[in-house]
Amino acid sequence: MKIRSDSASYWIRTALWAFVLLALAKGIWTVVRLSLLPSEGVEPPTHRHVSALSYRITVASDRPLPKAPIRPKRPVLPRSTVRDYHLLATYVGSDTRLAVIEKSGHSHVLQEGEKIGGYTLKEVLDKAAVLERNGKEYRIEMDEKHAAGRSQTSRPAVSVAIPRAVSDRQTIHKEGDTVVVPRTKIREYSKNIGKITKNIGMMPYRKNGKLAGFKVRFVRRGSDFEKLGLRRGDVITEVNGEPLDNFETPMRLLRSADTLDDLIIKVDRNGKEMELEYEVQ
Repeated sequence: MKIRSDSASYWIRTALWAFVLLALAKGIWTVVRLSLLPSEGVEPPTHRHVSALSYRITVASDRPLPKAPIRPKRPVLPRSTVRDYHLLATYVGSDTRLAVIEKSGHSHVLQEGEKIGGYTLKEVLDKAAVLERNGKEYRIEMDEKHAAGRSQTSRPAVSVAIPRAVSDRQTIHKEGDTVVVPRTKIREYSKNIGKITKNIGMMPYRKNGKLAGFKVRFVRRGSDFEKLGLRRGDVITEVNGEPLDNFETPMRLLRSADTLDDLIIKVDRNGKEMELEYEVQ
């Protein structure tokens, strides 16, 4: 019986020591959790399959980077003013008024009411012209050198013996070797300059920077000017012996066209000078 009593007391002591050790471990775990772990707890990690990250790396070369193209700035064009316009000549007729106005080196023959740039030719005077723009009027005076030319007397026309003939025909025609121009035709064109520009186009011809005549740009087929023998490319250099080296001369000749009896036009055709002679009836 003594042996059984000793065996029982051995197991009792062992159980007590095991209980003490468990209690001690529990206390240590409690202290560690309170001092080191977060108060809200930590969820256990979950195992997920995460693919490895990859990066594409380009190694820089020694070649210089291309420069971005530089876009040129658009030039700011100055706005034209009335100072850019110059009055070269005027024609004041009973039914027609014209002005020769130069802008940027180009000459324009205008009738009252026509436009040049943003201006309208409102009125043509003897030595001046009135331009209008946005309800405002601008007066431009003829240059002194051109105004002085108006007072010069006309040089005498070249006298050429042309057989005279009498005809009641109202069209340009030939009588023998003579080209006859009815006076009514001259009056018709002098009163309607627009009719001239529809049938023949001319532009100033300059030589060494100076006006040396007027070049024919086109001649309408069947027109009176084709009957006069004018051709495209002709340069009209003289009329009745007067050089067309200024804008006032053709205007003056136009004013006195009704009094002409003979008409001689000198032209330069393909480098050769020739004269076209007419009789006015």
